Amino acid sequence: MKSGDEWREPTENDSSGNDNMAAAVASLQREHMEYDSTITSGDDEQQSAGVRRQSTGDIPYEDLPRALIATNIPDDVFCDEVKKKAFEDLFCAFGENVHFVYLPSFQRVRVGYDTPEQVVHARIGMHQKQICGQQIKLFFLQPVKFNSSSSSLEPPKPTKQYLLSPPCSPPVGWEQPKESHPVIDYDVLAALANLAPGEAHELHAADNNKPGIFVHPCEDPPPKGPKMKIEHTRRPEPS
Repeated sequence: MKSGDEWREPTENDSSGNDNMAAAVASLQREHMEYDSTITSGDDEQQSAGVRRQSTGDIPYEDLPRALIATNIPDDVFCDEVKKKAFEDLFCAFGENVHFVYLPSFQRVRVGYDTPEQVVHARIGMHQKQICGQQIKLFFLQPVKFNSSSSSLEPPKPTKQYLLSPPCSPPVGWEQPKESHPVIDYDVLAALANLAPGEAHELHAADNNKPGIFVHPCEDPPPKGPKMKIEHTRRPEPS
């Protein structure tokens, strides 16, 4: 995939993304109704001509994508070669050189066409169509344009690069932040000071349904005796 021509996958709540897509779909709704009767009643040659007929309106097709995402695809389309071929034939009726990318883990298929006009016709003709007992939905793939001319992945912005105090190479305008004072909980210090070794301290009094909670601080361990000194043995002299 070339730089500046990346795509993001849409969701069912995602809109068309721009007014041009909505204008194209609205303009072709009327035309779709015209060639729909040709598809259902005419012969094969008339069907192909009706399906591949392009719009003559002033629609900025160059701003439209050239691929669709089909969602809620039945599992039989991924497993059965006969049903997969029938699925592809439905989309191939709207254009030539149609490319399919199957995503069985997501029950989705990416369908690519040569021209945006074919994409719009396929979106109108196949959206919410019943395939193997399931209703599929089609969404436009949204183009994501980048202003950078580099094809390499740029590093993220250094928003956390200068959190250390001080940084190794501070940027222009960096100022030393004032560190806050440590938080001292005097209640905790007072409670720790009241704990005496060998005495039980009640934390929660007992009632009819709950037992009391007591803390028994450990006493200091007895001091250990002096370590035994290991006498070095004398090395025997050679005879």
